[in-house]
Amino acid sequence: MSSNQPPTHHSRLRKWREFIQIWGLVIPSLAGIVISVVSFFLSPNLVLDFLLLLFSLLALAVGLERYDAIGEEKIEAKQRYKTILQRICEFQKAVKQDDDALFKEVTEIYKALSTNSLETKILIGYADCYEELTRLVKACKGSEVIRGTAFLYYGNGAPLPRKDYPPVYENYLQTLAKLVGDGKRSRLGMVQRIVMGFQLNDQGNPPPEHQDSIRLRREAFRLNNALDRLEIRYLDVSWPLTIGIIGDEHLLIGFPTVAGDNFMRLAIRITNTAFVREVNRWFDEFVWGKARVLNWTDEKAAP
Repeated sequence: MSSNQPPTHHSRLRKWREFIQIWGLVIPSLAGIVISVVSFFLSPNLVLDFLLLLFSLLALAVGLERYDAIGEEKIEAKQRYKTILQRICEFQKAVKQDDDALFKEVTEIYKALSTNSLETKILIGYADCYEELTRLVKACKGSEVIRGTAFLYYGNGAPLPRKDYPPVYENYLQTLAKLVGDGKRSRLGMVQRIVMGFQLNDQGNPPPEHQDSIRLRREAFRLNNALDRLEIRYLDVSWPLTIGIIGDEHLLIGFPTVAGDNFMRLAIRITNTAFVREVNRWFDEFVWGKARVLNWTDEKAAP
């Protein structure tokens, strides 16, 4: 039979099967008993009459036992049904009485699951890395602190010239500067804190290969009237690693993979509020807190 048939249809079939099973044994067994008794008086054949009577009695016993078993099953099923209904009623009463407590418990469970859940995403290539940063920045509400590093680590390669900077990187800077400027006009506290890695020369200037990167960033913020929302510090060391932290929600760790090219070609994005907050504490104490303020303000236009 099709599994889509209604329950009432199956119930009727079961009743008919039970009826056939019981009376299919009882009626023939009664007939056999009558025939064996009549045969004994009319044309007695002790062996055949005895065997017929024996099998008829066995069939009658089986039929009656089946009838009794089905009756017990029905009684037990009804009892289970009543028990289930009773438990449902008790549960409904408990929910009605403890509705507020139940809601609070569910809320706490949801918070725990949200706190402990960890979302990650692997990013490969210029486009994936910087487009993901751009997307995360666009999702900001306007009061976030955008932390990050911009270490120009060239390894054994020559510095990447300004004209070869990836367009997606420049688009990210322009998007970030615009959003920070919009936040400022809306009296929101969005700001970028960036740590770079180099040593100043005797004149107090960054190395020439770092100056284009600083100018590009400052120019983007200046055009959006948000230069006061760009905070740059520097360390005397440089790492072959890029960190971007978007508010308290997202952490992006990027890796340059080509000598002479410090831009991210490989990265992983981690989304978890509790984890990122701890990373922010680490950044503020061990990176931002150890870095020195960059007072270099050469506003020469980037070529």
